[in-house]
Amino acid sequence: MKLKTLEDINIHEEMTPYGLIEELRQEAIKWIKELEQNVKKIQTNNFKLPYKPTDEEWVRCEQLLSKRDWIKVFFNLKEEDLK
Repeated sequence: MKLKTLEDINIHEEMTPYGLIEELRQEAIKWIKELEQNVKKIQTNNFKLPYKPTDEEWVRCEQLLSKRDWIKVFFNLKEEDLK
């Protein structure tokens, strides 16, 4: 899946501020889902017992989760928005 950046979003004169906000929110939801998939992938591949995750793996998961949390706060997304 290709995630859009602000440069990729086609902003045109007819677009209302609400339309732009909704498009940004939808992209934010996609970003969150992608981050959660990446965390799950790291955890399922590397955190199997008796395996002990490396410090780098723990740090990478925490980085991804903090990005996810920041996006949720910035766009005021609730759990029901992510379903």
